[in-house]
Amino acid sequence: MGRSMAQDSSARRAIIGTAGHVDHGKSSLVKALTGTDPDRLKEEKERGMTIDLGFAYLGDKAAIVDVPGHERFIKNMVAGVSTIDLVLFVVAADDGVMPQTREHLDILNLLRVRRGIIALNKIDLVEPEWLELVEEEIRSLVRGTFLESAPVVRVSAVTGEGIEELRRQIDQAIAELPERADRGLFFMPIDRVFLLKGFGTVVTGSVLSGQVRVGDQLEIQPKGIEVRVRSIQRHGKPVELVRVAERAGINLLGAEKETLERGDVLVEPGFYTPTDRLDVQLQLLPSAGRPLRRLTRLRLHLGTGEYLCRVWLYDRESLDPGEECLAQLRLEQKVVTNWGAPFVLRSYSPLVTIGGGVVLDVYPARRCRKGPSPLAFLQSQKDLDLGRALRARIQLAGLQSTDLKSLACQLTTHPDLLKAHLGQLMASGEIVGLSRAGRESFVHAEAVRRVEENLLELLRRYHASYPLREGMNRSEAQESLPEKVDPGLFEAVLERLTARGAIVQQGALLRLPEHEVKLTEAEETLRARLLEELDRSGFSPPAVGELSARLGVGVAQLTALLSALESKGEVLQIESDCYLTRRLAKQAEQLLRRHCEERGEITVSEFRELLGTTRRYALALLLRFDELGVTERVGDVRRLKADRLS
Repeated sequence: MGRSMAQDSSARRAIIGTAGHVDHGKSSLVKALTGTDPDRLKEEKERGMTIDLGFAYLGDKAAIVDVPGHERFIKNMVAGVSTIDLVLFVVAADDGVMPQTREHLDILNLLRVRRGIIALNKIDLVEPEWLELVEEEIRSLVRGTFLESAPVVRVSAVTGEGIEELRRQIDQAIAELPERADRGLFFMPIDRVFLLKGFGTVVTGSVLSGQVRVGDQLEIQPKGIEVRVRSIQRHGKPVELVRVAERAGINLLGAEKETLERGDVLVEPGFYTPTDRLDVQLQLLPSAGRPLRRLTRLRLHLGTGEYLCRVWLYDRESLDPGEECLAQLRLEQKVVTNWGAPFVLRSYSPLVTIGGGVVLDVYPARRCRKGPSPLAFLQSQKDLDLGRALRARIQLAGLQSTDLKSLACQLTTHPDLLKAHLGQLMASGEIVGLSRAGRESFVHAEAVRRVEENLLELLRRYHASYPLREGMNRSEAQESLPEKVDPGLFEAVLERLTARGAIVQQGALLRLPEHEVKLTEAEETLRARLLEELDRSGFSPPAVGELSARLGVGVAQLTALLSALESKGEVLQIESDCYLTRRLAKQAEQLLRRHCEERGEITVSEFRELLGTTRRYALALLLRFDELGVTERVGDVRRLKADRLS
């Protein structure tokens, strides 16, 4: 399941949709082409009018979705043409261009259908001169649209005239179709649900992405139902696999017919999450009649579903007919869709197609009026270029890294298909790959530069404030940065700055290479007095506060000096505010070693007696030796571990 397998060009298949005004002969034309009557409902037979979607097959090379033409069933029409490769645009010669002819053409343009054939039907009912007028009317209608250069085939579904030429044009169009872009993740909007006796629930639809095999696990979204593929039919024949650009009937285990409906989506597990907000590029048709105002309630046609929503225009209060803008659709129920999916908008009442567009962000933030504007980000998504979309999303994450799975979910594209783009972006230096605790992630190069600048400035300020300290603790540095930084990004910045000599790491301390602890003449004098006082106190050193009083200097000044002396190895801190000189610390270690070499171990009491001090100081020094790796505790005694102070 997932990425589609390469197909032989001779096996190119297509999904064809009909479009056109009611009673212009779409279903009759499909029957003449395929021998199958796509009108399957009893009511359709009785009324002679297509109400719901019908399906037929043109051999093994194409599936045809027949849509209703009546204005009351436009939502079914949109559901049918939302997944097609090629449109059969039908105009009756005796009627010419009619209201739904125009509306269907608008819908096809909004859904980004890019190829089609115009069938001028019912030519048996009019004179040749009239045909010329109708064809000119059609050419005028489609001028400036994707059908401007489409062939016009004159046909009669009743007499059969022109049917072979129409088949030939269809064959040629299918052969010239570019391979449909495949996102690699299985995605099939459901357009029909029914029960098959002895098998159970069957769903049908057009595969827009990926492939699926018998036995694969899938999800039905947005309901979150886990299902397994029991069997598959393509063009009415059992198959083991179905892939992108093919229509399929899939028999499912794990779902009841009553729980499913048109508009649900059959998807690859683990990549799709229902959402009730979509950031979009929105186009209002010139025929909309009036401006679209912010927060207007509309009908959204997305995939095979219809949903109620309100539209939030990002940079204006209203959108005039014929204009475009960036907007957010706020839905009244959750949906599942793809990045870049086209959609149609119809007014809530009356039911009129007014516009549409494409989805630019499937999971937008819930933004408030005072929040950051998403316009720059959405502008970067408008051309639906995968490389630029990746770069923009990684940049949007700022100082928090983004992993491959998250990017795949945001762009509804298989991770393997993103790797080449990510490789190019890393090779160009636009993004940086991170690896921490086995997790691969990515940040934008700007984020790395920002953290580098912030860290260097932080260390400059730290050295200026604490000139007697050797450096800043790395965990303190990470927490003190002006913005929260992803741990992997912080580690990467440290590695980069260290590699080029911009900072120096000494254990847990960070410093700038030019920083050096230098004592002033007054500090050198105080240092000598301090070391003399500590030596005189022996193994019962005074606390910093008491030392401050003895030496007549402030606690802060003395603490800073002790920190500097510790970094130089001249004193050893044994408690939070107690220090020994290095000479005394080395003497204590030598006494401990001789004792342990003779007896193998030492207790706190024995060490206290050796030093001639109190239990408090003896225990504090032993704990410090444990930390330094000189000793290790075994029960209530210590044993030698290494010579770490020598």
